[in-house]
Amino acid sequence: MSERITAYRPIEEYPPVLQARHVKEILGISESKAYEVLNSRKCPTIRMGKRMVVMKDSFVKYLYANEGDCLTDESAAS
Repeated sequence: MSERITAYRPIEEYPPVLQARHVKEILGISESKAYEVLNSRKCPTIRMGKRMVVMKDSFVKYLYANEGDCLTDESAAS
């Protein structure tokens, strides 16, 4: 059985506005989980119609602020 190795890119290589596919790559999660993160109330998501994006700087701050928390668990915020 071969293991799948993912090569992570430095955060500096990502564009200033992140889409779900970028969040997926950065966190090493599935695309559906990336959308869960973007849909969580804690994430500083910008919505443009059906499209969701997040500013890279805001996303990095969000990750540090929520270190150790489950990013998609809404009940943990209460």
